[in-house]
Amino acid sequence: MVFTMSNVFDYETAPQLESLVQKVGSIEECGRLGFVTNREDGIWHLSAVGLGYLLYLAKIDSEGSPAMAQAFAAGFECATDNAA
Repeated sequence: MVFTMSNVFDYETAPQLESLVQKVGSIEECGRLGFVTNREDGIWHLSAVGLGYLLYLAKIDSEGSPAMAQAFAAGFECATDNAA
């Protein structure tokens, strides 16, 4: 599994992606929620909603939960749909 980000501070270890995977449970679940995307070359990237979720958890000082991740992803998708 290869992690990288286009707007990351540490290109070597991608700690934001590792943290997101730990909080959500798996990279596949992160992808299903839209928190990460996988390029054709197999490299995972943190999406805007994934970064937003990590910042939200940091702000409320929480580890999160599957239900919270699902609600956050749904709210972001709804906001994106309504903005278009």
